[in-house]
Amino acid sequence: MSSVRTVLAVGRTVTSTVRLLEVLELFRDDVRVQVVFAVDPGSVFRDGVHELLVSTGAKIVSWDRAATVGASLVVTASENVALAGVMAPMVVVPHGVGFHKLVPGRDGGLRVSGVVPDRVAARGDVVLVVSHPAQVAQLKQVSPLAAAQAVVAGDLTYDRLMASRRWRDRYRRSLGIEEGRRLVVLTSTWRGQSLWGRWRDLPAQLLAALPADQYQVAMVLHPNVWFGHGPWQVRTWLAREREAGLMVVPPTAGWQATVIAADVVVGDHGSVAFYAAALDTPLLLATFGDEVAPGTAMADLRRLASRFDPGLPVRQQLDEAMAGHRPGRLAGLAGEAFTLVGQAGATLRDLLYERLRLPPLPGPPPVRAWPVPVPEHAPVASFVVYSQLDAAVVVLRRYPAAVAPYPEEETERLLRHRAVYDDEPDLRSVENASVIVRRDTCDEATATAWATAELSSNPGVRLTAASSGHTCVAVLDDNRRITATSVESHDPMVPATAIYTLLRIGRLRDGAVTVRVGGDERSFLLRVHPV
Repeated sequence: MSSVRTVLAVGRTVTSTVRLLEVLELFRDDVRVQVVFAVDPGSVFRDGVHELLVSTGAKIVSWDRAATVGASLVVTASENVALAGVMAPMVVVPHGVGFHKLVPGRDGGLRVSGVVPDRVAARGDVVLVVSHPAQVAQLKQVSPLAAAQAVVAGDLTYDRLMASRRWRDRYRRSLGIEEGRRLVVLTSTWRGQSLWGRWRDLPAQLLAALPADQYQVAMVLHPNVWFGHGPWQVRTWLAREREAGLMVVPPTAGWQATVIAADVVVGDHGSVAFYAAALDTPLLLATFGDEVAPGTAMADLRRLASRFDPGLPVRQQLDEAMAGHRPGRLAGLAGEAFTLVGQAGATLRDLLYERLRLPPLPGPPPVRAWPVPVPEHAPVASFVVYSQLDAAVVVLRRYPAAVAPYPEEETERLLRHRAVYDDEPDLRSVENASVIVRRDTCDEATATAWATAELSSNPGVRLTAASSGHTCVAVLDDNRRITATSVESHDPMVPATAIYTLLRIGRLRDGAVTVRVGGDERSFLLRVHPV
């Protein structure tokens, strides 16, 4: 069946292309519409756009052939697209929250990001989609031509975020956030005034200060950071933090579900931080650039949100932000930036079909939950463990060794040692370890054999351990064998470091012991087997 209409979808950056793909879902199930993609090569941030479209299976034509596809409509999420020879009407959708950022213009001055230039608006058949009437008023001050062609249609991303909150527990489970654990999300826009631009070591600072069993840190970087420097470079810059357990959200998907799952967000003047505030998530601003356009909803975020102070204890600030959060304090910002809440999909779909001169399919467009996030994340292989015996309970606090931990609490009376898993690739960390633990489970006989062999291969190690699931077998450097049995399966490092603690304080003996790590307590039955 031949298509009745052809839509030319133009990507220019990964940021705008991701938003463009979201909007084009409004054409789903309609066999009358063929979507053809082209990549505008004019942006310095064009890297990654073609690869993203290829990964979706999109039909792509070269830029010099875009005018030959017979488009009935052009849709883009970039205000900078100017197609020579294409006479079809154009719909420009936003790729962020409103017009809140001032960026360098071609004339050397500043322009408002997201506003189509007058040379494009002058065509007369260009629609600029906005999410709130206040943005139309702003446009009248910046570009009367663009204001005259602006259409208020709500915010499709915000509507999906609101609707997807019912999946919050699902998102948290997929990210491994168990009960009692907190998800801290760092988010940064791009350019020098961003969180990433001003505070590169903030991820490491948080990872070093927060016990790993109580907090998980995730990072959302603007796609322009990823593709302005290259994904390899970004991953290389974050190598230490990734070894310390940092979840890195990919630039093309996942930030939405991650923000919904968050307990607290630390951000800047980027759209992701604003969406978090609009969702009524506790928010701390680590930095806020003066490139924010005055009189916008984003400018009001600066006034309302609390600040993250680098001179104060990290954990205390995060805990106070969560405990002291007043519901509704920031959510009112949504009313300044978004209207037609819950109706954005239908409104925008009607606009697109009107421009195509086609009736839309019957019924409302579906509202789909954001997919489960799949961040780049590897389990921590080395920990610095602080431990103590407190009222017959062994208390463990684990910090990732890769970021030079500095607990923000009194540690003089605590034992400190390094414990590593057997898959730790950093051989120097293994050499400095007191405890080595096999990560994979095995039967008890194999656990004993493995621990014995591992101990003989690492003469500086005091204890090696492996688990069969319910029984952890530890071998000491004096050749004693200790078994720690529990009703539930467990992370073998927990009983292993508890045994090491009891060994250090001279309290290692047969009997029951309770171990507390994070907010979880486990009971083990210890048995000391003589040489």
